[in-house]
Amino acid sequence: MSKMRRSIASIGFIFAAILLLCGFKLWGRPESGVLMSETREFMQIASQRGATYDAPVLGNDALMRSDIEYISFMNTVADVPEDAWDVSAARDGSVLAWTYPPVKRDTMYLIALDDDHAKVSRFENGDDGCELYIAAEGGVKANEDCSWLFAYYPNLHDISFRHGFDTSGVEDMHGMFAGCPVDMLDLSFFDTARVEDMSDMFRDCESLQDLTLPALNTANVRSMARMFYGCNSLETLNLSAFNTAKVEDMSGMFQYCFILSDLDLSSFDTDRVKDLSHLFDSCEYMKGLNLSTFNTSNVENMAYMFHDCMGLMALDLSGFDTGKVTNMSGMFSDCGMLGKLDISGFDTGCVTDMTGMFENCDWLQTLDLSGFDTARVERMDRMFSSCELLRRLDLTSFDTSSVRGASGMFAGCQNLTNLTRGSGFAMAEDADTEGMYDNCPAG
Repeated sequence: MSKMRRSIASIGFIFAAILLLCGFKLWGRPESGVLMSETREFMQIASQRGATYDAPVLGNDALMRSDIEYISFMNTVADVPEDAWDVSAARDGSVLAWTYPPVKRDTMYLIALDDDHAKVSRFENGDDGCELYIAAEGGVKANEDCSWLFAYYPNLHDISFRHGFDTSGVEDMHGMFAGCPVDMLDLSFFDTARVEDMSDMFRDCESLQDLTLPALNTANVRSMARMFYGCNSLETLNLSAFNTAKVEDMSGMFQYCFILSDLDLSSFDTDRVKDLSHLFDSCEYMKGLNLSTFNTSNVENMAYMFHDCMGLMALDLSGFDTGKVTNMSGMFSDCGMLGKLDISGFDTGCVTDMTGMFENCDWLQTLDLSGFDTARVERMDRMFSSCELLRRLDLTSFDTSSVRGASGMFAGCQNLTNLTRGSGFAMAEDADTEGMYDNCPAG
């Protein structure tokens, strides 16, 4: 009986080993037909150097991104040329890539180094750009990690997904189109139901004028940080279908969208957002913003949120819950046309940094800060600097006992003649107050 038990145990062990090996084969390797992801080295360099860096295309060291003018996805590998190379994640030849016309393999490259950047470029040889084809039988399946996939192709004119690019398995689209010089992108066929990261997705797409995102499913996205950063040719953006219920980071989402003037965010769910810093930074043409639907109860960072919104003339943030915010530095700085600002509902009890909060708000004439709790604030440097039309300011509620920096706080407030300070407005002896009242009659 014991011999039979040992035999059964041995058979069970062998069967378990077979299952384990099969499991490794099935689940340990990428699925056939899936496109490879970019190398970690490129992802790191691209995030640091951006457009100053040229790099090989999908593992082909003889082909640089600067060579490519068009990218097309194909749903068949019939008639693939002999010089096609394997770009499948499984390295099984199920996804192939080639160019037309072919790029010469003996082409030399020049590497120019300076203190900050490395730049690789083709020697002048009369070659024109080429089209990159990526194909799999039945269509190409996108890798779950598509970060930086189409990033920084400096001469790219168009990407065609119409013949098969299945994005249903993608989880990461971080920097996917960063630096693409195309003027139009149609992503209406994209399935993004599983995507969690869209940060930097269209970063530095400086020529992008038409962006079609009607079917983009963002229900699982957690980060939209810098998503449209540097899209300085976009005038309008329709995000009405965006589901932002799980988003925690919107920092720099529209930063440097210089001519963006029409933006409806009424459908945005910001319940989970923690970071709104630089959200509209340098949206110079933005003349109005309705943020009445924003729930900011979990936001911790609002630094430079509206910095350099030069076209804003009025802003009502009376409904903002700022109870968890610790950083308001530069929040309204350089809003040169802002004449009316309602922040009467602000809770600043957790704020430690108000550096340059209203700096260069040239047209601001009145400011109600009666509800401000500044007991924890450590930096007030240049807080009201160059508010040239500000005539009256009541700071009786201010407690500056924790302030260590107030340099230039009222500098350049040349019309401020009525400045009311309470007993709590007393800086510590070691606080930096250099130039605190420069060119300010109230000093």
